[in-house]
Amino acid sequence: MEEEELVNILSGFLSALNFSKLLEINRLCSQGKLEDFLSYLWKLEEAHEFLAPKIIQADKSDIDSETLRSRGNRFFLRNDLTRALEYYNLSIMTAPCPAFNESNFSEKCDTENGASLGHRVDENSFSCAEAQSLYSSLQCSDGEFESLALGYANRSAVLFELQQYEKCICDIELALSYGYPMKLHGKLQERKIKCFIALNRASAAREMIVVTLKGLDNLPLDESKLKQTKENLSLLYHECLSKMDSKTNTSPDNIDFPRLDTLKTSQLHFVYRTSKVPKIVETHPTFPALSKAIRVTYSRSEGRRLVAKRDIHPGEVLLVEESFASVLRPASSIISTYCTTCLMHCLAPHPCPNFTVVIFCSASCRLQGISCHHGQECKLLPTLLSWKYPNLMVLASKILTKVSYAQLKQWVPLLREEARNQNPRKRGLNGEGIYDSSDYRTVYHLLHGEKCKQEDDFFEMSLVVFVFTKLLEASKQFFIDDGVPFIPNEEDFILTALLFFRHYWGLRRYSHDITNVKVNVATQECEFLKFSSGIYPTGGLSRHSCHPVSVSTFFGNTMVLRAVTFIKVGEEVTHCYGSHFADNSKELREYILSRFNIICKCMACKNNWPIYKDISKNITLKCLNCSAPIHSKSRCHKCKQAFPHVIRQLLNFLVIFENTFINRKCFLDITDEQRKVLYEIAEFAYKHLLLPCQFYVDIQRILHSIFSMDGNHFFVSDE
Repeated sequence: MEEEELVNILSGFLSALNFSKLLEINRLCSQGKLEDFLSYLWKLEEAHEFLAPKIIQADKSDIDSETLRSRGNRFFLRNDLTRALEYYNLSIMTAPCPAFNESNFSEKCDTENGASLGHRVDENSFSCAEAQSLYSSLQCSDGEFESLALGYANRSAVLFELQQYEKCICDIELALSYGYPMKLHGKLQERKIKCFIALNRASAAREMIVVTLKGLDNLPLDESKLKQTKENLSLLYHECLSKMDSKTNTSPDNIDFPRLDTLKTSQLHFVYRTSKVPKIVETHPTFPALSKAIRVTYSRSEGRRLVAKRDIHPGEVLLVEESFASVLRPASSIISTYCTTCLMHCLAPHPCPNFTVVIFCSASCRLQGISCHHGQECKLLPTLLSWKYPNLMVLASKILTKVSYAQLKQWVPLLREEARNQNPRKRGLNGEGIYDSSDYRTVYHLLHGEKCKQEDDFFEMSLVVFVFTKLLEASKQFFIDDGVPFIPNEEDFILTALLFFRHYWGLRRYSHDITNVKVNVATQECEFLKFSSGIYPTGGLSRHSCHPVSVSTFFGNTMVLRAVTFIKVGEEVTHCYGSHFADNSKELREYILSRFNIICKCMACKNNWPIYKDISKNITLKCLNCSAPIHSKSRCHKCKQAFPHVIRQLLNFLVIFENTFINRKCFLDITDEQRKVLYEIAEFAYKHLLLPCQFYVDIQRILHSIFSMDGNHFFVSDE
């Protein structure tokens, strides 16, 4: 179906209106009352005709899959494993898949919880083995999904060459379950046996050889092929006799961190660690995503903010929170590289059964995604992506589709009542007095829908939310009563449109860019890539500062805030939503923040600090007693206090910093001892240096780089 640009939909609607209707629209826009404007649109026949988008079908194709697989074969024969893997992945993603029966797994995703809305499914709800078994058990007619089976089989050959043995075994099992031709089974069984041997699972390999030999006579093989296969299996069996099962898996799949200079370019793609998420030492009793070292305060003028309850030291983990909802950026190269459920980097993906470019990193993520959040959004994504509209619109829609309309209709009146009458300090707390990040209540109260600052914004956004709500209606996935789609009335329609507007406008201020670090092995240079956006209900309570005291890093879709400086008890815990003072001028930062009604009152903005290159390279110490500068002779000119030990400590730290940190481009091999020293330098800088100071900025940037390498990262080569 031909794609529709959103701008064409809007312009078509306006062209269909007569002059009097345009005047009425202009009058309503000037008043800025969204509900009245939406009600007027609802009564216009032109709105239902021209603002009703067509659903774009994301059809899969055996022909396209075969074409892509053939290209992969050509690259495989040239031993270009990187390109071969790329095309085999595309072949798998494009091939028709078995239909997914959501009812089989619906009990895993029951969100009808009496205390909260839109709960995430526990990441441990589905084990990989359980999910793989469920998918492998789907009924496939003979030859119906042969293109999918061939794609998995061919990709298993690349994975074997890359020594990704566990992934290779997974692909072999999927190929066999989806109808891989019987006459070729022996080839896959041999490859699987070789994987077991490489994994030091000799007994499993021997057992499989025996079973395969017994079944060979049932395969449609000619005599020469049958003889060759038996000889190959016999050689593998004798190889197994000399091996014992290993108690530990030494597969490259599980190497913690191999030497990068020993790997081929294609192997580098698989060297990215799913690092363990750091843990908070003591969690907050009311805000479990926060450290107990933080308290949440409230004032009429500033709203809620995070404040240090005690002295916080550099490196401390302040927040660990999984996103309530997150979406990948619309570029197909990004969507087809990251798991849509957990946002992990993935280069041997499992496909969405319906949409070609959506992938999952594992069978368990696919099962969780399709039976829960992705199952609701899947029909919308092809249309939304074709509009090329801001990523936050897709995120706003995901928040809505994560919670059923029946739940929203029941809960929104209560949430509105809380917004009007509840103590602002308690907004977002559930019935047990807990700020649960997986509860829609926290998102509703965080995204409180500030008014558009310009009339043009109001007009455009009002039309967009109308179009989006019509898209939800057309999808037949959102407006459902007892499992049956229904046509929404005016009340249903306006409630949904108002919520979408609230989400979208609030996300402009409270959403977070989720990053991944691309490491060039040859040059050791690191590049931060913004590949996704998410909403973090607790993280959103930390206000923006152009001179922040904490930085965010990401582990899949989990955000971690860590201190990059000493934070004195009573000081606010901030992080940077946009531009750091060292990177852009105050004028530019103010312009950017003004679009989202943010006024930054940090030290850098108040004192109009210069950008990094204009800051003096000289380091000036400050007096511990009166904060006056110490210019010479280690003595404060104001209170005459001498600090010779501070000068010696500074000189020592400068030498360590120069030799250990400043000339590095990448911080993969930083030791725990080196981290500890850098934390000491950061705390010293907070207490003794007069700001702004290039040295202070360098310390924070390096800490951010080190923390980021703990989280999402992957490797490339110049080759």
